Amino acid sequence: MAVIASSALLIGLAATPASAEVGKKLSNAEIEAQIDQFVANNPQDIVGLNKLSKKLTGQSTRISLNNEGEVSAEHAQAVLNGESTGLQTMAFPQDAFNVFVTYVPLAQGSRQLKVYGQWNWRDDFVGQGAPEDLASLQFTYPDCVRHGNLLANTGKYDGTVTNRATLRDAGVGSKSPIWNIADGTSGFANLTDNGYVTSTLNAANCTVGGPAQVGIAFSYEANRGGSVASVSVGWGFLNIGYNSQGDVLRKSSQPIYGAL
Repeated sequence: MAVIASSALLIGLAATPASAEVGKKLSNAEIEAQIDQFVANNPQDIVGLNKLSKKLTGQSTRISLNNEGEVSAEHAQAVLNGESTGLQTMAFPQDAFNVFVTYVPLAQGSRQLKVYGQWNWRDDFVGQGAPEDLASLQFTYPDCVRHGNLLANTGKYDGTVTNRATLRDAGVGSKSPIWNIADGTSGFANLTDNGYVTSTLNAANCTVGGPAQVGIAFSYEANRGGSVASVSVGWGFLNIGYNSQGDVLRKSSQPIYGAL
């Protein structure tokens, strides 16, 4: 299955918004709405998101995939489109899923960025189950920056939206929001085969000291068996405690750094 999404991209912020209509300058709210709609409808299309970013902002996205670090949209797409054969339901293999984080600039001068943390399971791997998986965006930024607009979505391999993500912690103190992902299967289909969590970073309150330096990363921990006892998260770490731990596999993107 073609896994298209986005897992680590960062983009320079001084974007020049293009116009959907000749002569019309889009606001950052309009750009954000178009980007959100595209990702919701095409969560596995990294190349398409990059093209849209260029059209709307004049800038490419930057992507960080698994532990590879920054890669091109085309390379990320090729990795995520890779398929395996043979149904597998045993303990998690290292290539069971991919993660990536994506940075998308908004309108010029808005000092805002959209961030998407995404995952995609191999289509031939099923058997995910309780307890819930955990997904976390992890930020580092000066206190004048804010993160908000916390949303998430999940889907099956065929594009069916399943809405099985819920916000666990907004990350007000940790700067690292975290979501519960209610994984499971139905008819040998993974109900959370792919999905994303997203947030907007806003540096409008940063009025001194030059551009605000920010860092972004994404982590996803899959598990099967037992139950989650505790969760703590922050920049560079995700600690999950289990009762009667079963199979566990965590993947994280390498961080991307930029300036707002």
